[in-house]
Amino acid sequence: MAERYGTLKLKGMIFGDDETATVVHERSPRRDRKTGIILKQYLIIPSDHMKAVYPKLQDPTIVNVPTGFGENAIWVEYPVKWVHDENPSRTNAWVRIDCSFNLQQTPETRRHEKYTEEIDNLQRENERLRIMNMTLNEELKVMSSDLKERINEIRACSDILEEKKSNKSEDEDEYQG
Repeated sequence: MAERYGTLKLKGMIFGDDETATVVHERSPRRDRKTGIILKQYLIIPSDHMKAVYPKLQDPTIVNVPTGFGENAIWVEYPVKWVHDENPSRTNAWVRIDCSFNLQQTPETRRHEKYTEEIDNLQRENERLRIMNMTLNEELKVMSSDLKERINEIRACSDILEEKKSNKSEDEDEYQG
């Protein structure tokens, strides 16, 4: 069914299990005191299909917030790490939630965890490499200073040999002369 041109379309929400809802209102992120997880809250109107998939959404005591759009809504909250809400507009935008409506993992959340773990491993490896690099730089400084000392010693020995050689050739010139 086509929408009329100029019809106000509220922000939509799509979950990791491809269910959809309409966002009526949202609140700033807050930190849960028990878990320490930062959560983002939304007031949503579940789609008809979503109500069929999640029967508890058909209960009027659960979906009980009047919206002024002819349907009641429900407050939901999700960890910020699973919320992708790049467009601040309240109309003609989409919020993408990696998990399902009831916070079950989906391929999106598993991918998020995989990438988070990979980033953590790369950061640890990077830190080890930085430490190794600092250690090798210190060793290089020690070796270069040792090399400079060794070169100075060799120069001193070479100067001594040159001096002896020149003294010896002067002695030979005097003896022959």
